[in-house]
Amino acid sequence: WAPRGVPITSLLAAERRRGRDVPLIHKAAVDLEGAPFRTLVSRRGGWRLARSFASPGPVQFDGPLADEISVCLRLERGEEVPEAAVAPLAAARLAAPPSLPSLLEGDAALAVVAGAV
Repeated sequence: WAPRGVPITSLLAAERRRGRDVPLIHKAAVDLEGAPFRTLVSRRGGWRLARSFASPGPVQFDGPLADEISVCLRLERGEEVPEAAVAPLAAARLAAPPSLPSLLEGDAALAVVAGAV
């Protein structure tokens, strides 16, 4: 897939506040009947005792995880996401850490100066 831009105005809606129409981005409430929330409810008891998580992290445009779809989106598409599917994703992310920008390598590293604000 290719990154695309969305005009911010397409996300806006007018809402009346204090007698004036104000442009706002729609609120997105959690669907308590949706598959992602039902899955959370069914699994959260076990998560208290076991280490199980899926941090989506930043969007990956290149590399081994570029085509990975988040657990939440897979659930909304009606796909089954077994608990064991979470661990390989976390392992893959740890095995492919992001590279350090050249600006921060070697002597070009940034320094914190005491008293500088």
